[in-house]
Amino acid sequence: MKIVFLMQDIGAVYGAEQATLDLAEGIRRQGADIRIWLIEEARLMNRSVDGENSVPLDSGRDAANSLRDALDARHIPWASFPVKHALSFSLVRMIRNRLVSDAVSVLHCVGYKADVHGGWAARFGRVVPCVSTVHGWLYRPDIKEIFYGWINVQALRRFQQVVVLSRYYEGILSDRGVQRLIRIPTGIPDPPLPEAVPTEGRRRPPAPLRIGMLGRLSSEKNHDLFLRAARKLIDRGTEAEFRIAGTGPERAAIQKRIDQWGLNGYVNLSGYVDSSDFMRDIDVLVLCSRMENLPYVILEAMRASRPVVATRVGGIPDLVEDGITGYLVAPYHADQLADRIEKISNDPDLAYGMGLAGRKKLECEFSRERAIKAHIELYEELRDG
Repeated sequence: MKIVFLMQDIGAVYGAEQATLDLAEGIRRQGADIRIWLIEEARLMNRSVDGENSVPLDSGRDAANSLRDALDARHIPWASFPVKHALSFSLVRMIRNRLVSDAVSVLHCVGYKADVHGGWAARFGRVVPCVSTVHGWLYRPDIKEIFYGWINVQALRRFQQVVVLSRYYEGILSDRGVQRLIRIPTGIPDPPLPEAVPTEGRRRPPAPLRIGMLGRLSSEKNHDLFLRAARKLIDRGTEAEFRIAGTGPERAAIQKRIDQWGLNGYVNLSGYVDSSDFMRDIDVLVLCSRMENLPYVILEAMRASRPVVATRVGGIPDLVEDGITGYLVAPYHADQLADRIEKISNDPDLAYGMGLAGRKKLECEFSRERAIKAHIELYEELRDG
């Protein structure tokens, strides 16, 4: 069975890209022939669409974080489709021709550009069976993004199957008229981190407590909320270190807030950090997002037995059980966020228990093997149907 994943090359690996690569690699290990096709839009790349090599505009990121580098490291075959515009009829023709010539069994689209172009190329199942995974929308008040979201939904209504990761997006898409939905939560690969689950005694975090936020430095992640909570905790005399890791367009704005709010020396703003290294180096993960689907970074924290304090938005409640594996707080509520972090910092046994509960929840509900099995069954059903 030959499975092709179609996705946009944004030049870096964030949560959706990481989840897709882990899934593709896992399915390949079960014997499927896996290919990744990348939509390479000229405006996002520092080169002509006729060139041989691509250099992402965000050149400040770590080179090992590039999507193509990650594919090469996993030995996953890939091909790129260079285009000049966000919507391209020529891209539809290129994909359709390649689907036929390569005798693809199932096309799996990831992201709205892949959905629109791939769906039309496969003629929504009439040329090749097609499925899409929805990793979510940002819901920014931008007319262009609203328009693209509307186009995406029109395409998703015609897909043979749409995979959703969380109950939240299952409800959103159902309300928008997408009927052929199947919920398959993201699975995260084993083995666990070496120190993930302590075998003896309680893990007492060192003083000061290390509180971290990992992810793309972009507006929807709402780093301001994290910084406001940090300022409140510092003013209360809480002993803590605050760490922000990642790359993205908001780096300068975040650094400006750190300077303005007197947080230099308290908040460490680093660039790209490997997620495993980051989880080893923190005691609590914080996520302040305005909107999320099923954040991969929380799964990584659960694997490392780290408690999570996060905003109650999107699919996050599917992962974080309030008071059991961490805490959920209201969006934009810095006082509540600070209170929950302080509660964990004052009770090492609570932190240990929450981390362990998160690890157990991960093993029961979010294993990669479970996700792989569900996807293979879906592909076989589409192929044979």
